[in-house]
Amino acid sequence: FVPEYEDGNSLPAALEEGRWLQRELGALPQTATYAHFTEFWGAKAHAEPVAVLHFAGHGDTDQAGVARIELLDGWVDCNEVHSGVTLGRRNGTFVVLNACKTGVVRYQIGLASGWAASLTGRGFGGVLAPLWAVQDGCASQIVQDYLKSFIAGMPVGRAMLAARTVARHDSSTPYAYVAHGDVMARMKQASA
Repeated sequence: FVPEYEDGNSLPAALEEGRWLQRELGALPQTATYAHFTEFWGAKAHAEPVAVLHFAGHGDTDQAGVARIELLDGWVDCNEVHSGVTLGRRNGTFVVLNACKTGVVRYQIGLASGWAASLTGRGFGGVLAPLWAVQDGCASQIVQDYLKSFIAGMPVGRAMLAARTVARHDSSTPYAYVAHGDVMARMKQASA
């Protein structure tokens, strides 16, 4: 899911990241609307297992500090991950939210909330997301480096360390990313 926003607010590196995912990893582009995004993680049957659910676009927190992502026709926030979400439990799908502030976690009354808590609570295998605002070009490079390593079989934690190392002198962006999940987990390779 990589929105090309109509208001001229598109992220050039995010758009290229989407093309790279298709070209290099065989990703299938999806329409970045609210309905399609929320239906995608729901009861919709997918012909093939979904290894990675990817979003690259704008993210922010609302006035209450709730993390959200901007689709073509509005925002979806982490609290909208509810009982109708079945993709994670079916496939153990790993989620990449390459959007500002989507890694933010809030703690209230002893409970954690945010994209990572919401998604892992619905059976998703892990989440990669930045804690603060990130630079488009560097953010895209971090995600590409991460996914190359992770999909090749490198564990979650080591793939994050490797991706950070490549761009650590460019900006603080590499340090914004947090990989939630078992740091030793690996992408399960399909058997032939």
